[in-house]
Amino acid sequence: MKWKWAGPYKSGITQSMIGKYLQDPFCFVLYYGLGLEEQTVLNQNLLWGNMFHKGLEHVLPEPERVTSLPEIKRARLLDVLAEEERRYLNIDATTLHSVRLMLDLYPDKYKTNYSIATEQEFAVDHRTKNHLIKLKGKMDGVGTRVSSHLTDTNYLHDAATIMIEHKSKESYDRHLFRSEIHLDLQLNIYLYALNQSVSCDTVVYDNIKIPELQWNCPARQAGERNKAYIERLYLKHHYGDYPVSQKSFLWVDQYIFKHSMEKIQLMFAETINPIIDAICYMYEYTLSDSFDPMNPDCYNHMFHKKPLRVFDPARTSKFKKDYWSYLVGNTNFSDLIPVDQFFKELSQDYQ
Repeated sequence: MKWKWAGPYKSGITQSMIGKYLQDPFCFVLYYGLGLEEQTVLNQNLLWGNMFHKGLEHVLPEPERVTSLPEIKRARLLDVLAEEERRYLNIDATTLHSVRLMLDLYPDKYKTNYSIATEQEFAVDHRTKNHLIKLKGKMDGVGTRVSSHLTDTNYLHDAATIMIEHKSKESYDRHLFRSEIHLDLQLNIYLYALNQSVSCDTVVYDNIKIPELQWNCPARQAGERNKAYIERLYLKHHYGDYPVSQKSFLWVDQYIFKHSMEKIQLMFAETINPIIDAICYMYEYTLSDSFDPMNPDCYNHMFHKKPLRVFDPARTSKFKKDYWSYLVGNTNFSDLIPVDQFFKELSQDYQ
């Protein structure tokens, strides 16, 4: 089969590509091999996040704090957001107003000591035990220290370089995020790539909840205009977690932490490199002229279709990987116990 994707070195591998492979090798080949995808409509969570990213991309390199931008720069910011809004046909009309007000709440104090470069692309050579590939991606921001003045922001005072990432979400569990972040695929790949040029172990990670997408969001009043509705959510409506401006700590979680090169190397050795090798082996196997992704005779341990869902409803109602507590470090290896019987769902004849 001739691939549309030019291969793991010439075209490179990204963290989103790895994620698609982990979901299903068959769908991975449909997308990167045959160059086919579903026709879909982007959801509002993604559109909101894209616009918020665009706003931060515009204001973080500025020396002024977001709340202190002069009128001419604030007007330019609104133009940038409006231009981004026009890119999407199905974006909700409240999004621009919500993003504008959320940007005013964004905690950008860290940039007083750093020069921020946003949307930093990378392409670095990487060798696993068996393959030479090129890792590619784009970091939301990289900060280089320009002032020796100490801030009261945790960890930043001794960091020459910081990596910045933003995520916007409809729902967010702060404790769960902090438990899992050191095993995050994107975080480890991006820090690995950044450390090929500069030393960096400090991350500023933003998680933003989207106010108008919450299940308990105050209802819109009859005849209420888009701007007025959003301003009520952010500034006036006293209900639960609203107004957003008075309870911003519930909506904007900026987590600043250190992630060492030792942790990155361990993540690559245990998780990322084996997955990359699996992708490369499958790619090499499917390059054969006789390979047909629609022929079941071509399916094997490298190329196959995964079940749509793999989780145990007896243990959890949510999708959570087995050995979760051990993997995130909540329990030790010694806490694991022997399995008393394999394949418990099968009869004795098939054990």
